[in-house]
Amino acid sequence: ALPKGPERMREVMSTKMKLKGRLEKVLNNPMEGDFWQADHIRPVCLGGGQVDIGGLRTLCTPCHEEETGELRRCLKRSKVSES
Repeated sequence: ALPKGPERMREVMSTKMKLKGRLEKVLNNPMEGDFWQADHIRPVCLGGGQVDIGGLRTLCTPCHEEETGELRRCLKRSKVSES
């Protein structure tokens, strides 16, 4: 079974940050935005920009980067298919 709560967060963050070579930097010199970020549940580019707190979720920074990357790839594919 997967760990839950803080143990899961610790595992995800350390694994993803190790892969990106950032774990030591974050542990030695933590900066705002290193650990978590607010993410729009409905992407801003799809009309999700003007939302209250219910339209946001928190993601660890590496997961937010992955979500944003996937959205960019999806948007790029849809632009290519439109042309």
